[in-house]
Amino acid sequence: MDAVIPSEMAGAIESDRRAGARRRSRYSVRWQDGELPVLELTADGFVIEADRPPPLRGFTDIFLGDERVLHGLVMCTWAENGLVGYEFKRGSAANEVRPDHAPPTHSGLLTAR
Repeated sequence: MDAVIPSEMAGAIESDRRAGARRRSRYSVRWQDGELPVLELTADGFVIEADRPPPLRGFTDIFLGDERVLHGLVMCTWAENGLVGYEFKRGSAANEVRPDHAPPTHSGLLTAR
């Protein structure tokens, strides 16, 4: 037997599910003007609610509590059912130094006589 849930009840269930995901989320995305909970974090990107943030574009930071764990260039890749997915175009761990930003190493320095 197939059960049909009224649309108002289905909307209330979905709203409650998202509120629970926000409360359980330990990750957050921060940018210049604000912070939002990350509902899902994957190796390629993250998902946040569509109705809350301004469109994110550019460099953002992902935090676990107060510790920055990721820093990357993000771009919106999809939006549906009240959620927005972002993909990392370039990302790195917060403690990782990218090769193009590594400080120069000096192998042979001349000494003064």
